[in-house]
Amino acid sequence: MNREEKDGKGGKNRSPKDRSGDLAARLKQARIYFRKHHAGVEPDGSFAARVAARLERPPADLLGWAAWKLLPATLALAVVLAWFALQVSPGAGSATSVSPAEDPVGWILDDTEVAR
Repeated sequence: MNREEKDGKGGKNRSPKDRSGDLAARLKQARIYFRKHHAGVEPDGSFAARVAARLERPPADLLGWAAWKLLPATLALAVVLAWFALQVSPGAGSATSVSPAEDPVGWILDDTEVAR
């Protein structure tokens, strides 16, 4: 038995306005709950410095490590983008046969000259 069947409201048949009202009520309940159950611990101003001091490696090494971990994803993205660019862009033969009326750079430059 799911939640809609338990409370008898039939969540699938309710209007979006009713569901948003339920969301607002649930958010209010969550705020009240977290306000009551707050640990009361606030980090002081030197918390970030203490964390950085406990790191075993210097920040430059950490940055290099993160870049090394992201390198395969970066290369894969570059390959996908290059493949997409080659599939979408026109070949060299059609680029030389573009008429001045179809030239997008000329069209932009003509519009800026007219605006002056």
